[in-house]
Amino acid sequence: MLRAMTVGAALGFICLATAIGFVIDAPHLLKLHFSHAQTTGRIVRIIPNSHGHTEIAYSVGGIPYTREVPFYWVAEPNDSAATVRIYYDPRDPSIASAAPADEILSGQLPSWIAGSVLGSVFGAFAARRIVRYLAQ
Repeated sequence: MLRAMTVGAALGFICLATAIGFVIDAPHLLKLHFSHAQTTGRIVRIIPNSHGHTEIAYSVGGIPYTREVPFYWVAEPNDSAATVRIYYDPRDPSIASAAPADEILSGQLPSWIAGSVLGSVFGAFAARRIVRYLAQ
C-alpha cells in the first residue's frame, strides 16, 4: 500500500508540475532566463476580455515583432503605449517578455510548487483507493 501511495504521489507531482509548467510557459521563460538580449519596445494594447493579456511590439535587427504575453510578463501593464524594455531570445526573437524571466519565474514558482504538492497528495490518495478497490 505504501509503495502504491508513493508511486501515486510521484506521478501526481510530475503530472501537475508539467501541466502547470506549460500553462505558465516555463520552456520559453527558461530559454529567456539562460539566454536573452534586450531591446526597447512598446505596449500596443491590453487585450480586452483576455484576463490581462498584453500585446507588445519591438524590433530586432530591423525586423518588427508583435507578441501577446500574459499580464505578469509585463513590468508596467497599465501604461499603454509606454516604452518598455523587452527581453528576447537571440536565437529566436519571437520569444520575448517585457519583464526579466527570473522575476517572472520567481513570482510563479511558489504556486507552481504548491500546485504540484497538491497533485502529489491527490495522487497518493487516488493510488490508495485504487489499490483497495483492486484488492476487493
